[in-house]
Amino acid sequence: MKKIEDIENISLETLEAISVDAGREVPEGLKNRIRDAILANDVISTAQKLNPVIRIALPAVSFALAASLAVLLLMPHVPKDTFEDPLEAYAEVEKTLAYISSKVGTGRDIAGEAAPLIEKTVNYSDKIIIK
Repeated sequence: MKKIEDIENISLETLEAISVDAGREVPEGLKNRIRDAILANDVISTAQKLNPVIRIALPAVSFALAASLAVLLLMPHVPKDTFEDPLEAYAEVEKTLAYISSKVGTGRDIAGEAAPLIEKTVNYSDKIIIK
């Protein structure tokens, strides 16, 4: 490992010879690390240029927003009743269950019509002999 003084005292010809040398490989991910370092430097310099009041208030505001969001998400949600009269609610439940029953009945009728075809297929498959 070279010392900083040695690196600073390298001649331009030596630097050019090092740069032309094709035997050296660029480390994988170097481009991404350089870009990240430049972006981090930009973020730090932008934060340092902010008004001191904003720099102090920004974390407090962020914390307040996070706390408000946590309270809203963790607060139990109580559903509002849609009917004030229990008899009206019961009538609506009966109507809904009757509708579901009619649809189930229709499906049962269609399945009943298909049952003979299914049984024929089963009978034929029993008689098929594969050699």
